[in-house]
Amino acid sequence: MNTPLVARRPLVTADRRRGPRRRPPKEDTLRSQKMEGSVSWRRRLSSMVVANLLFGLAVPAAGQLAQRVADLNLGGWTTRWGGLCGDVDRWPVGALDGFVFGDKAGGGCRIFTVDVAAGSVTPVSHLGESGAGVGEILGRVGELTYFVGVTAATGAELWRTDGTPAGTFELLDSEPGEDGMSWSSWFAVSAPYSYFPRRQDETGWELWRTDGTREGTALVRDVWPGPEHGTLHGGAFRSGIFFFSADDGVHGPEVWRTDGTSAGTFLLTEFAHESGYGAPFAFAVLPAAVIFTSATPTGGLELWRTDGTVAGTAQIWSTEDLLNWDSPPPVVQGGRAIFGASKEDGTLELWITDGTAQGTTAVATVPAPAGSSFVRFVPLGVEEWLFFPDDGVHGAEPWRSDGTPAGTHLVADVRPGALGSIDPYAWVTTATLDGRILMTLDDGAHGVELWITDGGAGGTSLVADLVPGPYSSLPEFLGEQDGVALFEFDGDLWRSDGTAAGTGLLAAFGGIATPSDPSGLTEAGDLIYFDAHPPVADDWRHPARSDGTESGTYFLAGDLGGYFGESDFSVLDGGTVVANTRGDEESLIWSSAGEEILQLAEVSYPCSVRHYCGLDHAPPSAGPTALFAKWSIEAGTELWSTDGSLLGTGLFLDLRPGTASGSPRSIVDVEDEVWFTAVGDDGIASVWRSGGTLPTTEPFAVLSEAPATRPSELWPLDPASDRFLFLRDEFEGHELWVSSGDGGLPELLQVGLEGWSTERIGVAGDRLLFATAEFMDPGVGRELWASDGTPAGTRLVRDLWSGPAGSRASRGVELDGRVLFAACEPVAGCELWTSDGTTAGTVRFLDLEPGPGSSSPAGLSRLGDHVYFSARRLATGREVWVTDGTAVGTFALEEIAAGPYSSIPEVDEPGFVPWSDIDRTRQRIFFAGDDGTGAELWALPVVLFYDGFQSGDAGRWSDAHF
Repeated sequence: MNTPLVARRPLVTADRRRGPRRRPPKEDTLRSQKMEGSVSWRRRLSSMVVANLLFGLAVPAAGQLAQRVADLNLGGWTTRWGGLCGDVDRWPVGALDGFVFGDKAGGGCRIFTVDVAAGSVTPVSHLGESGAGVGEILGRVGELTYFVGVTAATGAELWRTDGTPAGTFELLDSEPGEDGMSWSSWFAVSAPYSYFPRRQDETGWELWRTDGTREGTALVRDVWPGPEHGTLHGGAFRSGIFFFSADDGVHGPEVWRTDGTSAGTFLLTEFAHESGYGAPFAFAVLPAAVIFTSATPTGGLELWRTDGTVAGTAQIWSTEDLLNWDSPPPVVQGGRAIFGASKEDGTLELWITDGTAQGTTAVATVPAPAGSSFVRFVPLGVEEWLFFPDDGVHGAEPWRSDGTPAGTHLVADVRPGALGSIDPYAWVTTATLDGRILMTLDDGAHGVELWITDGGAGGTSLVADLVPGPYSSLPEFLGEQDGVALFEFDGDLWRSDGTAAGTGLLAAFGGIATPSDPSGLTEAGDLIYFDAHPPVADDWRHPARSDGTESGTYFLAGDLGGYFGESDFSVLDGGTVVANTRGDEESLIWSSAGEEILQLAEVSYPCSVRHYCGLDHAPPSAGPTALFAKWSIEAGTELWSTDGSLLGTGLFLDLRPGTASGSPRSIVDVEDEVWFTAVGDDGIASVWRSGGTLPTTEPFAVLSEAPATRPSELWPLDPASDRFLFLRDEFEGHELWVSSGDGGLPELLQVGLEGWSTERIGVAGDRLLFATAEFMDPGVGRELWASDGTPAGTRLVRDLWSGPAGSRASRGVELDGRVLFAACEPVAGCELWTSDGTTAGTVRFLDLEPGPGSSSPAGLSRLGDHVYFSARRLATGREVWVTDGTAVGTFALEEIAAGPYSSIPEVDEPGFVPWSDIDRTRQRIFFAGDDGTGAELWALPVVLFYDGFQSGDAGRWSDAHF
């Protein structure tokens, strides 16, 4: 039974995917007490058997344990996976590097060689881990191509490849940790050195070089000593010398040169005008010199030349009535360069130069709207250029010039009228093909599509309307190879020889999926609740339920009142679900008994001076009641409750009677109770507990003697003795406190913690583990800490990634007195770690993707004596894994989608939730899985004994399925 849905309000979604929710373990849903005896001996025997097997390999495909429960999206909502990777950072686009970056199988970006004649691509290398990305393709010199590679551990960094696995590696971890390198707008490629700016805290933006080796990648010179930024703009190469603009803090922006050594890096110019102007922003290389443009304080433009010496550097041309000097750079063709300037009188002035004052002459003046500029220059033929001005009559259209007034004219009025075929303030995409120019134009009828011109009369025509009708295909050119232009369209690799017949798909990358994308899975009795994409075109979500069968899996009936964001679920005694669905500045509380939605209350409260917020979590439950904070005109922000009915939803406790707010916060589940903080009339904050009724609701701890900052986090440490930790935001970072447990004042444990980075990891024995960074110690990043509730026992456990990067330790699970969690470090990448809260007891558990590549474990979920999680490997992508806490008891269960396609969405919260039918004859583990058609609701049987032979064959001696 699928419910018709009508959208009323725009979708609001969170930035990250959510995993399943489980009710706090008042009763162990997997019935671990029942299973404990049978599991213990099997685990010991399993360890002995598996010790003789190949550790960590996926199980044989003789049978399939995982099964899709239902497909809730049969095509209304589609997404694309895979596709070509990286933006081309070359202009104009020239010869292709011989290979492309792409994700062809859903396993992340890899490197492919291109065979135009055969119409095929072949994978030749990768970035060492599944899910890796490619940012910009920076350029090629010799056999090396530089690009920005993106991996889980180091983020976006400078990489190189020669098209082989051994020759593909990261050159520089410029910003250790996931943030990666702060990239500027240029990377200059040449031999023996290529140059780029890199920012460091101690130097600011300065000039670096690389020869394609790690050893040869280094700072050239700190032009402006200290943390100020010295390097400004990249320039041009001539005779092994690189020209660029920089500011040394004394002379202002000037032109510099370098041969790759500190001694060979020095100032060439000293502009006459004041410092702060004259920043050179455009360079071009002529046979006898390098030319560059520079701005003046009065809005003028100057043209200079240099041969690499101070004596050979001089101004050759200038104008003082420039309105817009942000023109495209000069472009050289046949020994001369063309450049342009937008004048105050609203004309576009075209000039040509051979690098001398005498050889710099005006070519033509094009009337144009004030502020217009040349979109870009493109070499067309021998001393011919294509450019794209707006002349005020035709709009921005293609023009050509041979450097003479007579040879400068409109090529074609592709879109008649003043609009033009090109956005005058955007880059037109072009590629050169055998003396012709392929470009993207919009004639008003076909959208932005592929056109070609030879610059002559009647030589401009539409090549192909890739998206028929007025819609745009927006092709992006990659380069020319073997006489054809290669370009990206809709994620795939296409080719064109400039004709309709010679334009077509060369190689498909990725594909289309129709996911319902279930998230927030929550067990409630014999049902699983979650939210998912309905089979409609709009990007919104709706709650659904499942009883473990296809026919019993469907969207809930009823209206959410225009709230179409993600939902969070809480379960009351008796199985009724109370949920919170997010909106823009408010959220909706509703309930369901398994079939229909009952709207209960819209929630909004002041979360800042000018903004209101709704809840971003499920209302925690205590017995038959869920509690949440809600603002009203009559009572302010107070504690509300619901039993899942309209009559049972309302103000629960007016902590500060009248319109003043008690402001309940940090509302959390603690065993059979709900704990929260609130403020009294005296401004002093206390911690309260509630069993879901007024008689069981009372304060039990005072957080300060005087009014103080409210805690931002509340972490139970020993609920039986009323002990908990809490974070308080102070001027110099967050403070960590511990309650006394006897109603007395709390004790300060640690000061100067970064609140935004602090996260609870888990509990190991009597220690609570958390990740944080010290506000006053930038030398240590976000790392693993522990506290036993004493100042002496509150400390950094281990600096897993030495230095300021931080290991990014994430929420873990408790297993056998230890905490299993994911963390990153430079040797093995992001992998599983385990800790008992001591330095010696904190070690890497397994390196599932050997080497610096990351398996990026996620969605860790404790189910009985096992932990289920997802991890990715190059050969298999992200799949389901399970561990009993030992290396030999850790397995990839099976590949839901064969090959490198990732079958499991990466989520930050628990990714797996247990379930059993009403008479407990069937037990399953539910999760979001993807067999290549899109993420849907999947289930695995509960397997009590993992020995590496889980094939689903009941004849296997060690299987025990329920």
